Amino acid sequence: MAKRKDARYTLQMMKISVLVLASLAALSSMTALQGCASIAGPVPGEAGPPATDLIFGARAIGGVNGGGWLAEAQKRQVQMVILVSESNVGNVDVIMRASLKNRGGTIVLETVSARTGESLTYAEVSYLWGSQSWRETINHLVVNFRKDTDLYKKIAAERDGAKPAAAGITKAELERMLNSAVGSRPPAEPAEKAKASDVDAPRYKGADRPDDVAIVIGIDGYSDLPSAQYAERDAAAVRRHLAALGVPERNMVSLLGAKAGKAAFVKTFETWLPLNVTEDSTVWIYYSGHGAPEPRTGTAFLMPWDGDPRFLDDTAYPVKRLYAKLNDLKVKRVIVALDSCFSGAGGRSVLAKGLRPLVGKIDTGAVSGKIVSLTASAGEEVSGTLDEQGHGLFTYHLLSGLNGAAADGRGRVTMEGLYGYLSGKVRDDSRRQNREQTPQLLQSPGAAAAILLR
Repeated sequence: MAKRKDARYTLQMMKISVLVLASLAALSSMTALQGCASIAGPVPGEAGPPATDLIFGARAIGGVNGGGWLAEAQKRQVQMVILVSESNVGNVDVIMRASLKNRGGTIVLETVSARTGESLTYAEVSYLWGSQSWRETINHLVVNFRKDTDLYKKIAAERDGAKPAAAGITKAELERMLNSAVGSRPPAEPAEKAKASDVDAPRYKGADRPDDVAIVIGIDGYSDLPSAQYAERDAAAVRRHLAALGVPERNMVSLLGAKAGKAAFVKTFETWLPLNVTEDSTVWIYYSGHGAPEPRTGTAFLMPWDGDPRFLDDTAYPVKRLYAKLNDLKVKRVIVALDSCFSGAGGRSVLAKGLRPLVGKIDTGAVSGKIVSLTASAGEEVSGTLDEQGHGLFTYHLLSGLNGAAADGRGRVTMEGLYGYLSGKVRDDSRRQNREQTPQLLQSPGAAAAILLR
């Protein structure tokens, strides 16, 4: 009798367990936040015409495993490629960024227009159910961008209004892109980086500077921010020019893209640099990427790859902290060049969503003694690019000046002469772009005049 009761009890518990698991599975597919875009919804079958003919570029951020996206997209007749950055997206119509939240329990999905950068949808899916998260991710795209939705019509209008490629995107080309994406390797030479510029190659060679040290940073494809176009090309060209000036390759550190996170800023500026300089060193610091202002105080921050303008103190690096650390070095001099801006009004600057651009005074901190700093623009201005050269406007004229355009009658390039040259050129070119950009020279009185660059 007792055995029969135990058997009935065990059977009841098994039924309850099945119901609990079924409930949990149902809940896991309802992880969209209230007020966010849909994830669940009518799911078109695999037969028949595709629900959407848009091309989606998926970008995995911060540890997301998107290995199942392509297979799931193929089942659902969704055209998808994997993006390693947003600086060159080809014929992609919609960019989907997927990032981890809550230590990996949730994936945040955000879609933006590939042509305008406008935010389109936002949702969250569970990351605890394996392939189900891939299905929900593709379902999010299908449901929100079906051909009968306003979002589809909006993006299709942007696509059709854009200048078409020579022959559009062919099936063979799409298959090539998919096959390349499966290998999860960035293309060897993105189209943006293929642009030739007359300043990329130094036209001079200086004497060796065995004690000099350089840190070169360039970030264009950020973890969760708009691209800072050409920033990594800027950094690569600057490194070549520093080598031509005589800085040893062994004494140079380059932080590019995802290698330039907040932790890398701290350890490179505050631990590595003091250990690798001497009293005879000239330290060269170059940064190309986004800046951001703290809205209440105007404090200027450099934005690492993983920076978040909503949490600047935690994720970004204050310019005044940089100057303070550099001033503590026991070296001959420090030369800084920042191709960034801190207005929050666009260009190479960002601001937390929902805030208005800062117009007041920007606090970058003071330079003193051994530091001379060139910055791309005044505090309230935007730093732009020179598309025909594939560089930041400031960096292009900086390197052009080093290549000889800023040379004096004796063929020498001094820091003061370089600033005078690039300041005028940047102002002229920015006005042709219907805006103002005025490079700044921060120094102790007369310090720049004494610096002979080449």
